[in-house]
Amino acid sequence: MRRTTPPNPPPRTAADLEQLVRAYEELAQRAIHDLRAPIRATVGFSELLATHAGPGLSADARRYLERIREGAERLRGRMDAFSDHCSVLRRVPQPADVDVASVVAAALRHVGADLEAVARDSDLEIAPDLPVVRADATLLSRALLEVLRNALKFRRPGVRARIRVHAGRAGDAWEIAVDDEGPGVPAAGLLEQAAEPFRRLHGDEYADGAGMGLATACLALRMQGGALRLEQRPPPGGLSAVLSLPASPLAGA
Repeated sequence: MRRTTPPNPPPRTAADLEQLVRAYEELAQRAIHDLRAPIRATVGFSELLATHAGPGLSADARRYLERIREGAERLRGRMDAFSDHCSVLRRVPQPADVDVASVVAAALRHVGADLEAVARDSDLEIAPDLPVVRADATLLSRALLEVLRNALKFRRPGVRARIRVHAGRAGDAWEIAVDDEGPGVPAAGLLEQAAEPFRRLHGDEYADGAGMGLATACLALRMQGGALRLEQRPPPGGLSAVLSLPASPLAGA
């Protein structure tokens, strides 16, 4: 039987893999760009329709129109989050000695306007012995920011958020853990899915997010040889997000 070469052979070298990643990143950005135009049109024309025909519309029609606008805005938020996720791929890791305590403090200052009040009102416990690790400062900052935002967003209704950040060595790796007392993951079997893109395991009663935060944190760690592990916490419950990075003799032990 005659054997043929596949039209798209798998990457064989690091350079091939990098080229493949860049190609997919460019494809994603083009798709996002093309989809934003109809989303803008949907939002814009629904607002024009509400302005010019609103008084003559029935209550049901106005409600349907508002749902169209809300759906388009939600889709725009998903596209923005995906674009932001893909932008991580453009970062060329630049390892340096990074003070984890400083990164955590900076991340808490940039959680976003939607979570600033929650962060100020939260019980935050930052371990005093957070290490210096060998990492790309920008990628580590992004990973910690997304994990902290997740812990602040997913808190039990009516309960003050409680978050603990601590770290330690685990063999040849540093592990930075962010523990919360939120709802956790609905079922243990969903833990591996929680960090997948667009994966939302809770309803809007907790947060109306895009389901990209933990996926972006995972990607930012993988870009520098690290990983993200999620663990259910014992009662009263919650989630522990463990950021793992290779230990280096150049970083403070």
